[in-house]
Amino acid sequence: MLHPTRRTARAHPPHRHAQPKPTMKPLLLTFLSAVTLAASAHATVILEWNTINGDGTNNAYAAIGIAGNNGAVGTVNSGLEASSANLTRGIGFGSSGFAWSVNRLNTQNGAALANLTAAISDNQYVGFTLDPLAGQQFSLSSASFYVHSQSNGVAGELLFSTNGFSSYTSLGSVTNSNGMGGTTGTLDLTGFSALQSSTAATEFRIYFYGNSAWELRGLGANADLTPVFSLNGSVTAVPEPSTGLLLVGGLLFSAMRRRPNAAAV
Repeated sequence: MLHPTRRTARAHPPHRHAQPKPTMKPLLLTFLSAVTLAASAHATVILEWNTINGDGTNNAYAAIGIAGNNGAVGTVNSGLEASSANLTRGIGFGSSGFAWSVNRLNTQNGAALANLTAAISDNQYVGFTLDPLAGQQFSLSSASFYVHSQSNGVAGELLFSTNGFSSYTSLGSVTNSNGMGGTTGTLDLTGFSALQSSTAATEFRIYFYGNSAWELRGLGANADLTPVFSLNGSVTAVPEPSTGLLLVGGLLFSAMRRRPNAAAV
């Protein structure tokens, strides 16, 4: 008598889900985050003016260490060309001649222009240039400065350019709301990519406008408030090309080592 063949059920191995292949993206994000944190941790004052001539009669004001600085005390980072950092005035921003101003750079006593376009056209500004020395680069985090006027409503707007102001970018403005006492404000510069890891000579100007009253206006305050202008960030050596290649190579090697381990799970 024939008996039916008994078949033994075969055990099927548990289904294995395919493991995603490792990518470079997490490693690159981690690396870039570390670089950003390291840069911000070393941000410091790289340029500032603590005292400006009382009556604003000089045409140029220099930071510390420059001959003829008329008593100005300030800071210039050693990685910057010091002579380029002199604070100068536009041809439309004449001196006031009023000696009662303690710590300010005045324009002549006249009607303030209505807006930025008019101030640019009339050259009503004070400015300076950041010019890193060979092999150096700068990254900016913030700028702080005082704006003063006899009445409220006058603004100082900070612009920068790398082509002699054929074109420019606004970094923001500070508006005086404290009359003769002046108003200080801080502008965040971290979001401007052109001001990060830059090796280019970059010109900055503060234009003054608003409140069409016949009055003094300018940079500073009617008291010994310091600094009247401060630029924060870092000046560092430009990384050697070989350093960048080593970093990329290290990331690739790390990714290759992770790949077999992930496939074996």
